[in-house]
Amino acid sequence: RPREASVGMRVRREDGGFRVEGERVVAFAEMMPLDNEEGRAELWRRFTRWGVVGALRRAGARPGDRVRLGRAEVEIEG
Repeated sequence: RPREASVGMRVRREDGGFRVEGERVVAFAEMMPLDNEEGRAELWRRFTRWGVVGALRRAGARPGDRVRLGRAEVEIEG
């Protein structure tokens, strides 16, 4: 079942990973330089503040799982 968070987004399981949907979180993920450590660190800092990390955990996501946000894809770091 999709989960809602405070920034108007949803998390659902998809193809062995998770899909996060929501205009704000997807736009932020797609603009971040996720190919470098600093970009990924900032993404996870914001997602923690916005409630995305909590929503992923409640949906069953664990370190190493893949998360897709629009065209972006990241691995949950642990």
